Amino acid sequence: MSDTSDQNPFGKCVEWMKKSEEPDGINPFSSCLIDACNNDGPALKKIVCSALEEFEEQCVENGYAPPEKNDWRNITSCSLPESQKCQENEEYVEMEVDVLTLVSRQIRRTCTDVDIAGCQCKKGYVREGDKCVPYSECGCMMQGRYYPQGTSILSKNCNVKMSCKLVGGTPVAVKVGNSCGKGETCKSPKE
Repeated sequence: MSDTSDQNPFGKCVEWMKKSEEPDGINPFSSCLIDACNNDGPALKKIVCSALEEFEEQCVENGYAPPEKNDWRNITSCSLPESQKCQENEEYVEMEVDVLTLVSRQIRRTCTDVDIAGCQCKKGYVREGDKCVPYSECGCMMQGRYYPQGTSILSKNCNVKMSCKLVGGTPVAVKVGNSCGKGETCKSPKE
């Protein structure tokens, strides 16, 4: 990966770094090259990959984020650290831009941390708690709380029974009838 070529995902950052200096008078890019050149053998790849991770962090912190479709790990064969391995139905993305963090159309939100790399749900999946599930398996918001599909609840005044169901491929809260049958009494669990 040459320092400022069009193929280098850090090209603009390298240009900036060559103009800046660390307290010891060496610019961060040169420092990275020195680290790589002073090592060889099996440790070299680990050192270079670690330096590139720090390099990316410095670039992002200073407004020189790599392009959205950044694939420097593939170009350099640097694998993800164990701490960054993704879970089932997730994939690692260098620049996390639009991440669905909560489920159900009623509570969709996107991350505000857009300048970091990380795991996000694969296409067709959404985040539910700490895992990615198919959208069709999401729950619903009922009375201001999230409930899994199949859950039924009573309204606070016991007049309406709601259930979280899949309707047309979308999880929705639907009214499933009156809360109590003939001869039954509705009481709040707190009573």
